[in-house]
Amino acid sequence: MKIKLIGIGILLFLFQINSTLAQTAAHQSVADKIVNQVLEVQPGEVVMITGTPAEVEMMEDYVVAVAKAGGQAFVSLDLPAAYKKAMMETSIDHLKIPNTFRISLIRNVDCFINLGSVQDPQLLADVPEDKLAASREAGKAFTAADKRAHYRGVEIGQTGGIPSKAYATSVNADHQQMLDMFWKSINVDYSKMAANGKQVATLMKAGSQVKLTSTYGTNLQFSIGKSDARINSGRTADNKNSQGPSNVWLPAGEAYVAINPASANGTMVVPAMDFRGSKIKNLKMTYKAGKMVSMSADSNIDALKKAIEMSKGDVDVLSLIDIGLNQNSHSLPDSDYASWEMAGMVTLAMGNNGWTGGNVDADGAFTFHLPKSTLSIDGKTIVSNGELQKDMLFKK
Repeated sequence: MKIKLIGIGILLFLFQINSTLAQTAAHQSVADKIVNQVLEVQPGEVVMITGTPAEVEMMEDYVVAVAKAGGQAFVSLDLPAAYKKAMMETSIDHLKIPNTFRISLIRNVDCFINLGSVQDPQLLADVPEDKLAASREAGKAFTAADKRAHYRGVEIGQTGGIPSKAYATSVNADHQQMLDMFWKSINVDYSKMAANGKQVATLMKAGSQVKLTSTYGTNLQFSIGKSDARINSGRTADNKNSQGPSNVWLPAGEAYVAINPASANGTMVVPAMDFRGSKIKNLKMTYKAGKMVSMSADSNIDALKKAIEMSKGDVDVLSLIDIGLNQNSHSLPDSDYASWEMAGMVTLAMGNNGWTGGNVDADGAFTFHLPKSTLSIDGKTIVSNGELQKDMLFKK
């Protein structure tokens, strides 16, 4: 019996080694794809790689991939718990001081690679809103400079970042299932994604009329703003523009555009959303001539209300619409996890939309995922009950 148990132990140990080697090889392959296909790093270019302590091994893969491409990599480590502690112990006046080093970085670095995960979904739950408001005020100088910068950037991890066990638990999802879907959604054909994105983006013309409803009670109308629609295909080359940086977010798969800031009328209902570690249920927001005029929810709305009240600028203006296109990304059983790229997911945002080419000015923004929505543009249905219509997909 002892010999058999030892044999089983050896087999399990070998399986763990093989599994680890397979994961390492997979991450290296993704790193090579992001460096060479997403960013198209050129010899001599400076590439900044950022992540939390949970992503250190992944960051090493990117350092190697950048070096192989001839780039010059340097690493910055984010320390979320330390930043939270510093915020709690720093005076309001000091929190309002802009970080000029970050501004110099976006003017001098060619490419940014940011890896991030949520290891503690409730990390900021007890931070006083006046501290967060002061930090947002300090960030206004960076936001203004960012609109004029011309770097290429990739953010790895959309809603919730790279899935962690803690974040999966917070959205009632199976961690392994979530992780598998995440990497599968990243490893897609970017050329096909670009074709799908352009097909949808061509319908998002200035002045086009949008109607949005959902089974949860959303009934909203607005028009598209003057800036051109953009896509997140997974390649920065597909998102080059004269107004600012070329950014992509992975998993990719979106078409998005600024909303006419004076056009929204009606009601938006968000069935569930996380806000600083608290779950808000049935968030209802009413808009008139573009501005949010009332809001209510079944639970946990106070923190969101206070954040909006203490934000500066037109943070209460509906400013962005985003349509998810990635068919490898989808809702999970018995989970309220929602992310931008999910095929058929409609996302709206209030507040600053400078990164889209829009002109709504605020010191922050708030985003809302709207599953099971039906969306039409100038009478043409794009999404029906959360399903992206097949004629929206590019056919070779």
